[in-house]
Amino acid sequence: MAASTTPEAVKALIETELDPAPFISAATSLYQATVGTRLSDAQGSIVLAWLAAHFLAVSDPRETQESVGTGSWSFEGKNSNGVGLSSTQYGQMAMVLDASGRLRDSEKRKARFTVL
Repeated sequence: MAASTTPEAVKALIETELDPAPFISAATSLYQATVGTRLSDAQGSIVLAWLAAHFLAVSDPRETQESVGTGSWSFEGKNSNGVGLSSTQYGQMAMVLDASGRLRDSEKRKARFTVL
């Protein structure tokens, strides 16, 4: 059996009216490409739920700051805390829970140089 998660597990992490299914699919794709079989199914299922919540938060940003008066709102997932998985608390947690370190490694930008 492979790591998996459910819409209920994702909705336990993030409040949403959206269907978590497409975000679970995206999370599963990223998980399989980066982490693969490096974690137990139980550990992987937890990471998958957090990854799906991350993708959901990027698609449906959460307010992280609010002001009244002259107005000022900030939304998570809009490069407020970084880019990629670092841009939401859910992506950050997925990286922390990934004991293989592969998700964190995937965040590192790689430069390629070609000599002509």
